[in-house]
Amino acid sequence: MIGEQVFAPRVNVHFAVDSWELIKKHLKEEAEEIIERAAKIFMDKGLTVKTEVVIGPQSPADVICETAEKGKYNLVILGSRGLRGIKEAFLGSVSNKVAHHAGINVLIVK
Repeated sequence: MIGEQVFAPRVNVHFAVDSWELIKKHLKEEAEEIIERAAKIFMDKGLTVKTEVVIGPQSPADVICETAEKGKYNLVILGSRGLRGIKEAFLGSVSNKVAHHAGINVLIVK
């Protein structure tokens, strides 16, 4: 069976199916731990927090917008790396795309 190919601006690697499944599992577990710690900060202040970790082939901005719409969330909070100028034009901006297409409130933290 053919595996998946992963492309990032500085990395282009081909993984076997078994390896890719293991990598996705570990990435999801790590992301869940990070998001649980972040959510706890808000829950400790008495806020209701719903989180979801999604690993897949879509762009992060598209996944965030789709997840926000399907999950009936009130607010999306995400960070911005602050890319400007030519880098932003070529790489695009997840936070910018989410802010314009999410259909709900978006808080961008620098």
